Amino acid sequence: MVEKPSLVAPYFLESEDQIEIREGYSDSDDCPWGFKHQGIDFFPLNDLVPIRAVFQGTVTDVRYSPNEHSGNIQVNLTLNFNSIYSAQYAFEPMVRDQEIGKKQLEKMLVKKGTRVKSGDVLGYLVRPNSDAHIDFSLQKLFKSICPEEYFDTQSKKSILEIMNTDKMCF
Repeated sequence: MVEKPSLVAPYFLESEDQIEIREGYSDSDDCPWGFKHQGIDFFPLNDLVPIRAVFQGTVTDVRYSPNEHSGNIQVNLTLNFNSIYSAQYAFEPMVRDQEIGKKQLEKMLVKKGTRVKSGDVLGYLVRPNSDAHIDFSLQKLFKSICPEEYFDTQSKKSILEIMNTDKMCF
């Protein structure tokens, strides 16, 4: 049987009052935010908030690139738990400014091949404006899935409280 990950929140629970969640996971437009979104968007309220590994694993990609839809600069990070499960993080400062993009890349603490433990800091989100966020998704066999059942009890409770709802996936 393939081991399933138990996820911790990508932010430190002690700083949950410093995080907003504006979009959860949805497979359709019939959700509170009105559009399909196969991840959860975490909006830190301060600059350089640490973002952590949701499980132990190996970083298999850290890539600086423009967002395919908006053209904004972002740093994409993939963390593999095993051959079945991976976590995708997009560190999105929400700007096209190359200098801020380079700063975001410099604030990453890991690179391809780095082994991390659950809770290790992966990097810090550069927040030049209030739209800067981390787009987080959990994948199973390279397909985004609702992560709700994978979060540990404390993390799930924290996320649901921040979202002010009883479920994080719609």
